[in-house]
Amino acid sequence: MQWNASDLPFLDHSVGQDILVLPLPRPGYEHANGTEWEEFLRQNLYQDLEKYGNATARRVTLSALHTLMQRLTSREHLKTHAGLVVLRRGRAYLAKHSGMVGFVKTRITRNIERMLAGAAALGLTLPDTVFAYSGQDEAVCKHLSGACSHAPVFSHIKRYDHRRRRSVDSDVLIPHLGHTFNTTSHFPWPAKDPRALLRASLQSSMDAKRCMRTVLARLGATPNGSRLLDCGFVANNHHTYKMPESHMKKYMSMTQHARYRLVLNSAVMTQGDSPWIEYYYRSLTPGTHLLTYNATSVLGLVAEMQLRAMVDAAQHFAAKFITPEQKVRYWVAALRAYAARRRRSWAASRMAMKGLRPGSSKHRLGSASTSAILDALRRGTAARAPAVAARAAARARARAAS
Repeated sequence: MQWNASDLPFLDHSVGQDILVLPLPRPGYEHANGTEWEEFLRQNLYQDLEKYGNATARRVTLSALHTLMQRLTSREHLKTHAGLVVLRRGRAYLAKHSGMVGFVKTRITRNIERMLAGAAALGLTLPDTVFAYSGQDEAVCKHLSGACSHAPVFSHIKRYDHRRRRSVDSDVLIPHLGHTFNTTSHFPWPAKDPRALLRASLQSSMDAKRCMRTVLARLGATPNGSRLLDCGFVANNHHTYKMPESHMKKYMSMTQHARYRLVLNSAVMTQGDSPWIEYYYRSLTPGTHLLTYNATSVLGLVAEMQLRAMVDAAQHFAAKFITPEQKVRYWVAALRAYAARRRRSWAASRMAMKGLRPGSSKHRLGSASTSAILDALRRGTAARAPAVAARAAARARARAAS
């Protein structure tokens, strides 16, 4: 392809129809830093952690951690989708149920290992701590009978009330590190496929007949819809739903997505009536980075909207905030902020913890014992009990004297 840098990002005057892939960061597509990065954390991470205090008002206690982790590891429908992670001296250890679902184990392992390697490459120090981590595509705190009131679970997705601008679930969101895309892809705008693209998987937790992915696949299979949508599934992981053949599509790499003007369920076009958010969604501005749609409006929007300015803004947003390096920085910021909200009594129980078996290298995930973690937290809670009682008694005397 023959192209000029001044013709980016749309390559209106390029010669040829190859996809141009350029590395990040680069001039004009730099990572966010300083106050811009801090504002991004404030809009997302700090909102999630707000209920758990701050560095001067620590609310996460050993007792709260013990209650949370005991419930998480004993509930039948949760224990195979979540685990307990210990960070100690730059290494990580996972305590998991023997029946942990395969994709959850892969997801947790990949995310933790890439976070360890990425933090080391960036020179970022991880705190010594223990945290609960769910790898399933669902919020977890709603199933824990109030146990998240004083200690969080790290998750990848949760519900959000857009009208009230507040979270429905208490999970603290962290990024997926499964995708390592660190480039931007460009294809001449005049040659782009004008349809909106979607490639998705149908998961067993979804309402197979009514979820938006199925609605879009169904619309894309109609004569009218096929002119505007190229939507379908690359995998059917639902246990009971028999997928119509017309709803199945071939896998398409992320680079090949650049051949389309619009990508659904992404920045630029996203489902407006969905309550689900990932960690960065609260920084996206409707009308600047994205346009919302529903089952009724999607065909009209695709037919009428060109969205060039929105596409450009969304691509720059991704380059600033959600590259692999920035995702690692977010992970580390989340763990540091979480650790800062613990009471100082964690140190003693950490030193007493047994059953930590390191991985094959410093950046490989080791294993831990759930019972050993719970025992350490229980011992730490018991050791703190006299001091806690003494402070409570002192406060009572002070109130009586006043």
